[in-house]
Amino acid sequence: MLYVHKNNPPRSLTQWRKQNQTCPNRSFDDLPSNVKRDLQDQLVNEQGNICCYTGLRLTESNMHIEHLIPQHQSKKSNHPEQTTDYTNMVTCFNSENFGARKKGEWPETQDQNRFLLIPTNEHHISRIEYTKTGNIKATDKNDQAAKTTISKLNLECEFLKTLRKASITALLCKTISSKDKLKRRLCRLLAQRSEAQIEEFWFIKKQILEKLL
Repeated sequence: MLYVHKNNPPRSLTQWRKQNQTCPNRSFDDLPSNVKRDLQDQLVNEQGNICCYTGLRLTESNMHIEHLIPQHQSKKSNHPEQTTDYTNMVTCFNSENFGARKKGEWPETQDQNRFLLIPTNEHHISRIEYTKTGNIKATDKNDQAAKTTISKLNLECEFLKTLRKASITALLCKTISSKDKLKRRLCRLLAQRSEAQIEEFWFIKKQILEKLL
């Protein structure tokens, strides 16, 4: 999972929220198309153009804006303004078979939120572990939230596992010959995080290299 450090929201979103602060039922659905475009562009750049859950490359045609606290929860609890809170949004690969879309309306209740690991919480990142064979698992076998997140998002599906394994194999073929090569490759990888675009499976490669060192 990619740690997403949230920046300031787009100016257009800030202005829209200010203009509509007296509207008690304002929500994400009410955002004008230009504000949604600004949101999408900034969220994608913030994540280096990859999905924070799967690590897949994002494009305009394969991504969606995901609310970490589901929109239905915010509306049900009479806090629809939460759906336009920039800190509550990330971008994810748009697939019905895996990732954020796969979990549907889950978590259905606020109590269930504790079983979903979220990419904006830095402490959650280390609770998921990747292997050289492309598998994903809870770092602690007793971590129910990590296990539930992996299951609900179907992150261990064969499609993702095959892609992860191929990416890791290609990475190690070029770097595993010496510690120096591993260190140089890790340094190049870390340097990408300040750029607008990072490699597919960036956070998986980072974890694998760090474990080898």
